[in-house]
Amino acid sequence: CAHVVVSLTTQCPQDLTPYAGKLMNALLTGLNDRNTVLQKSYAAAMGHLVRTARDSSVDKLLQKLSAWYMEKEEPVYKAACALTVHAIGRYSPDVLKNHARVT
Repeated sequence: CAHVVVSLTTQCPQDLTPYAGKLMNALLTGLNDRNTVLQKSYAAAMGHLVRTARDSSVDKLLQKLSAWYMEKEEPVYKAACALTVHAIGRYSPDVLKNHARVT
């Protein structure tokens, strides 16, 4: 699933824009998996996907990640937040820079 999202964001990003928010929600559920390999895969896909998403969707994502990191006690959530922000910084640094006020 995550590999398909990465392929779509690199090959046809304009066609993916209307669906980016829905895909981000789907990937968000996968970030909570206890398997670290799956977490990293979903985080990398999220890092690519935010490049094509609307600003409001990225804002909501970063606010949710911030809330998870600050409010959730389970290490799975903290790891998911760290992996996702790292992937966004790696694959879409301009998006992270534009939304620096949220993070």
